[in-house]
Amino acid sequence: MDNSDIPRSTISGDLPIRSASRTQKEDPEKELDETQGPRLLRLLAPSLWLRCKRRRREIGDPKASGGVGKPTGFEEWSADGPLTPDEYQEDCGLYDSRRSFVDRLEEAFMRFERKRRIEPARGNIFHKYLQYGGISVGPNFGGGVSPQDMKMMTGDEIMHARTQTLIEKEREGLHISFDKVVRGFFGTYYLRYFNPEGIEDIELATSTIRNFLTFLLFHDVCPEYKDDVLQARKICTIANMELWKNLQLIRKGPGGFNKACSVLFAGHSLDKKNEKSSIWDEIDDPSMTTEKAQEIIKYCIAGAGSHEVASSFMQHVATKNVLVESVEDIDGFEILCVSEPGDDVLAFYQEFAAHLTPVGTVKAKSFRDPGKPQTDLSPEERWDWDHGKAPSYEFVFFIERDHLKLFYPGLRVVAPVWKMNCGAYYFDQVYSTFPSFNAIIANDMMLGWKKPRDLTNGGQRPKGQEGEINKGIHDAVKIALESTGQENDEGKCSKVNEDVSDGEYDTAETS
Repeated sequence: MDNSDIPRSTISGDLPIRSASRTQKEDPEKELDETQGPRLLRLLAPSLWLRCKRRRREIGDPKASGGVGKPTGFEEWSADGPLTPDEYQEDCGLYDSRRSFVDRLEEAFMRFERKRRIEPARGNIFHKYLQYGGISVGPNFGGGVSPQDMKMMTGDEIMHARTQTLIEKEREGLHISFDKVVRGFFGTYYLRYFNPEGIEDIELATSTIRNFLTFLLFHDVCPEYKDDVLQARKICTIANMELWKNLQLIRKGPGGFNKACSVLFAGHSLDKKNEKSSIWDEIDDPSMTTEKAQEIIKYCIAGAGSHEVASSFMQHVATKNVLVESVEDIDGFEILCVSEPGDDVLAFYQEFAAHLTPVGTVKAKSFRDPGKPQTDLSPEERWDWDHGKAPSYEFVFFIERDHLKLFYPGLRVVAPVWKMNCGAYYFDQVYSTFPSFNAIIANDMMLGWKKPRDLTNGGQRPKGQEGEINKGIHDAVKIALESTGQENDEGKCSKVNEDVSDGEYDTAETS
């Protein structure tokens, strides 16, 4: 029979037809068990197997890493992607302006923590920031949930049940200012509470708060406070630069000239003369001898001081009558301007004292810390001070050139200031510093505050006293503000002056 007479199949005879029985393996390597691979590698290539085992031990087991090294959402390059139509509609419902501000903010807290991988160190900073702003933070404010119940709950239901933040009803009537809370948190609270060791710790804190504020803007959580949130984000950027300088200034001390004056005139540095304290570890010469201190002061005043100050200093030195007196009734000084050493000063040091560091000048004015108790005054003096007749001073300090980078306009330094009888000023130990954006608010006093409980009624609050807590908060703030004399005619807490350079108190605020 001719092959041409055989009917052709619907499948072309040129295509290979796979047999139904798998008598042959297509790829023997794919059939290799995962557990057999390391065994064969160990038998066939022992040296390679040892290197792979050692490398795996160095990098660790990725399954047991706990997510370390994965993106967190706080990276510099990280950004939230565009919202889908469904996500946009969800945001419109969650952050509808018809909902109360408290409900919208609580929703933002929960969703921010769910959309970010917040590590313990970062979470501690974020929760302290919320507490500073008047938000209660604690475990299971939503009541908690068991693993069995979680299997029958949606993601949003689990999120609400496991929330750790709550805005107390008694605090809903307080003044709201994101800007003032950020200024107070980074201006006074952060350095004192967290005591950062380096710029990495400061960047961790500022990036966390800035990321949260960006989340509020991106999801349009509170459009009525948009300008306030934008200003708070700017403060986070400024804080990243200024806080690191403040921390270095506290650690490095007042500089060579001021330390030399402290040694000669029995100041704080006199006790450090033969010691190597951690405060002075970053100074080139931690041991300041009397001879070296005299040399530093002499060339500094002669090279950078005015003609009147230099002439008076030389006359007092000739008669061995160089004296100093403390500037009273102030807590420190605020920087007005910073001047690098001029060409004439550099030429003077190059010719007469090449082994010493040239000095620049820092112009400052007297500063009184509004967070401290007021100076004890007579009624007449108090009246004068309240009406703008308090004594004020201007200073010119000599600071080494490599130390000038730590000073900037607006910096406030809490330190004792002394005046030499030749007209030169110096400051002793640096106790603390405040950045240029610092604002004093009453939130510091409310940290750790708890609701009072009536022990005479079995721990239950009697009916009809729901407003007593709010009144107690108001009274506590009022008492604090009265200590500074900032109370209006109606006996209510005064509103903070928008000019933060005045350092006035604010009412307790909620972030």
